[in-house]
Amino acid sequence: MSRVPRRRSETAGAVARRVSWREDGRPVHIIAEPGGHLERVASEVERQQIANARAVIELAGYALDSPLNTIDEAIFVIERLRECASELLDIIDVRAEGAK
Repeated sequence: MSRVPRRRSETAGAVARRVSWREDGRPVHIIAEPGGHLERVASEVERQQIANARAVIELAGYALDSPLNTIDEAIFVIERLRECASELLDIIDVRAEGAK
């Protein structure tokens, strides 16, 4: 199947941007108009990742403060915290690249 070429006017102003999520462990890049729909979706995903990290950190505090925790529960909490930290570091890296 051949790809239909886009007119220059359709892509004028669009920029490549690395986003904060990964596919198969590799960074994902999008081509989007600044302020366009895809750009807004990427920003919303980042906001949701940050909100999720805040919630996990808060809940982890309650879970780890409980005297009834098993080692398996503590490991589960630590794994979720590691996932959140990884996502936050990706967001930081993406924003640092954009600031250059």
